[in-house]
Amino acid sequence: MNYSERSNNGTRQVEDVIEVIRISITPSPVGNHGGENEFEFLGLKEDIKLYVEPRNRIPVRVSSRVKVLGSVDIDLKSVQLMK
Repeated sequence: MNYSERSNNGTRQVEDVIEVIRISITPSPVGNHGGENEFEFLGLKEDIKLYVEPRNRIPVRVSSRVKVLGSVDIDLKSVQLMK
């Protein structure tokens, strides 16, 4: 990962391979609504994956598919820690 982390102690650049927690979100409708599942999150559909850095619980990547683009990875570039 490569992002800047700002806190009361200043700013530091995180450029490292980090272990993350991967959370997979697979939406499914409850009940019979007749039709296609219309779930969407920030334009992302199907098999949304959220990657979280466990120390500060920061989401560092969101991956999914976008209808017109295909596979998409959205990476964290900067975070302001409030401690």
